[in-house]
Amino acid sequence: MAPDEVDRIVSLVPSTTESVCLLGAGQRLVGCTRYCTALREQLRHVARIGGTKNPDREAIAALQPSLVLANAEEKRTEDLDWLRARVPP
Repeated sequence: MAPDEVDRIVSLVPSTTESVCLLGAGQRLVGCTRYCTALREQLRHVARIGGTKNPDREAIAALQPSLVLANAEEKRTEDLDWLRARVPP
């Protein structure tokens, strides 16, 4: 996927959410965890999709993300597999 095709981002990692904002792509964020508290003002328009260890998969899918950012070491395999099957590569 080309960078210009990534217009709807969901981040499941608070530090990654912060990086997305600091790199100037915060307007592309459509979902993040309830633990994403840094840069609160920039994230006021972003849907909260659960916690870092228990994301609401259906809520994520409903946001129709073009990219989901996650940390495999911290996420449950069943959540990652479920999302891989529903979010475009």
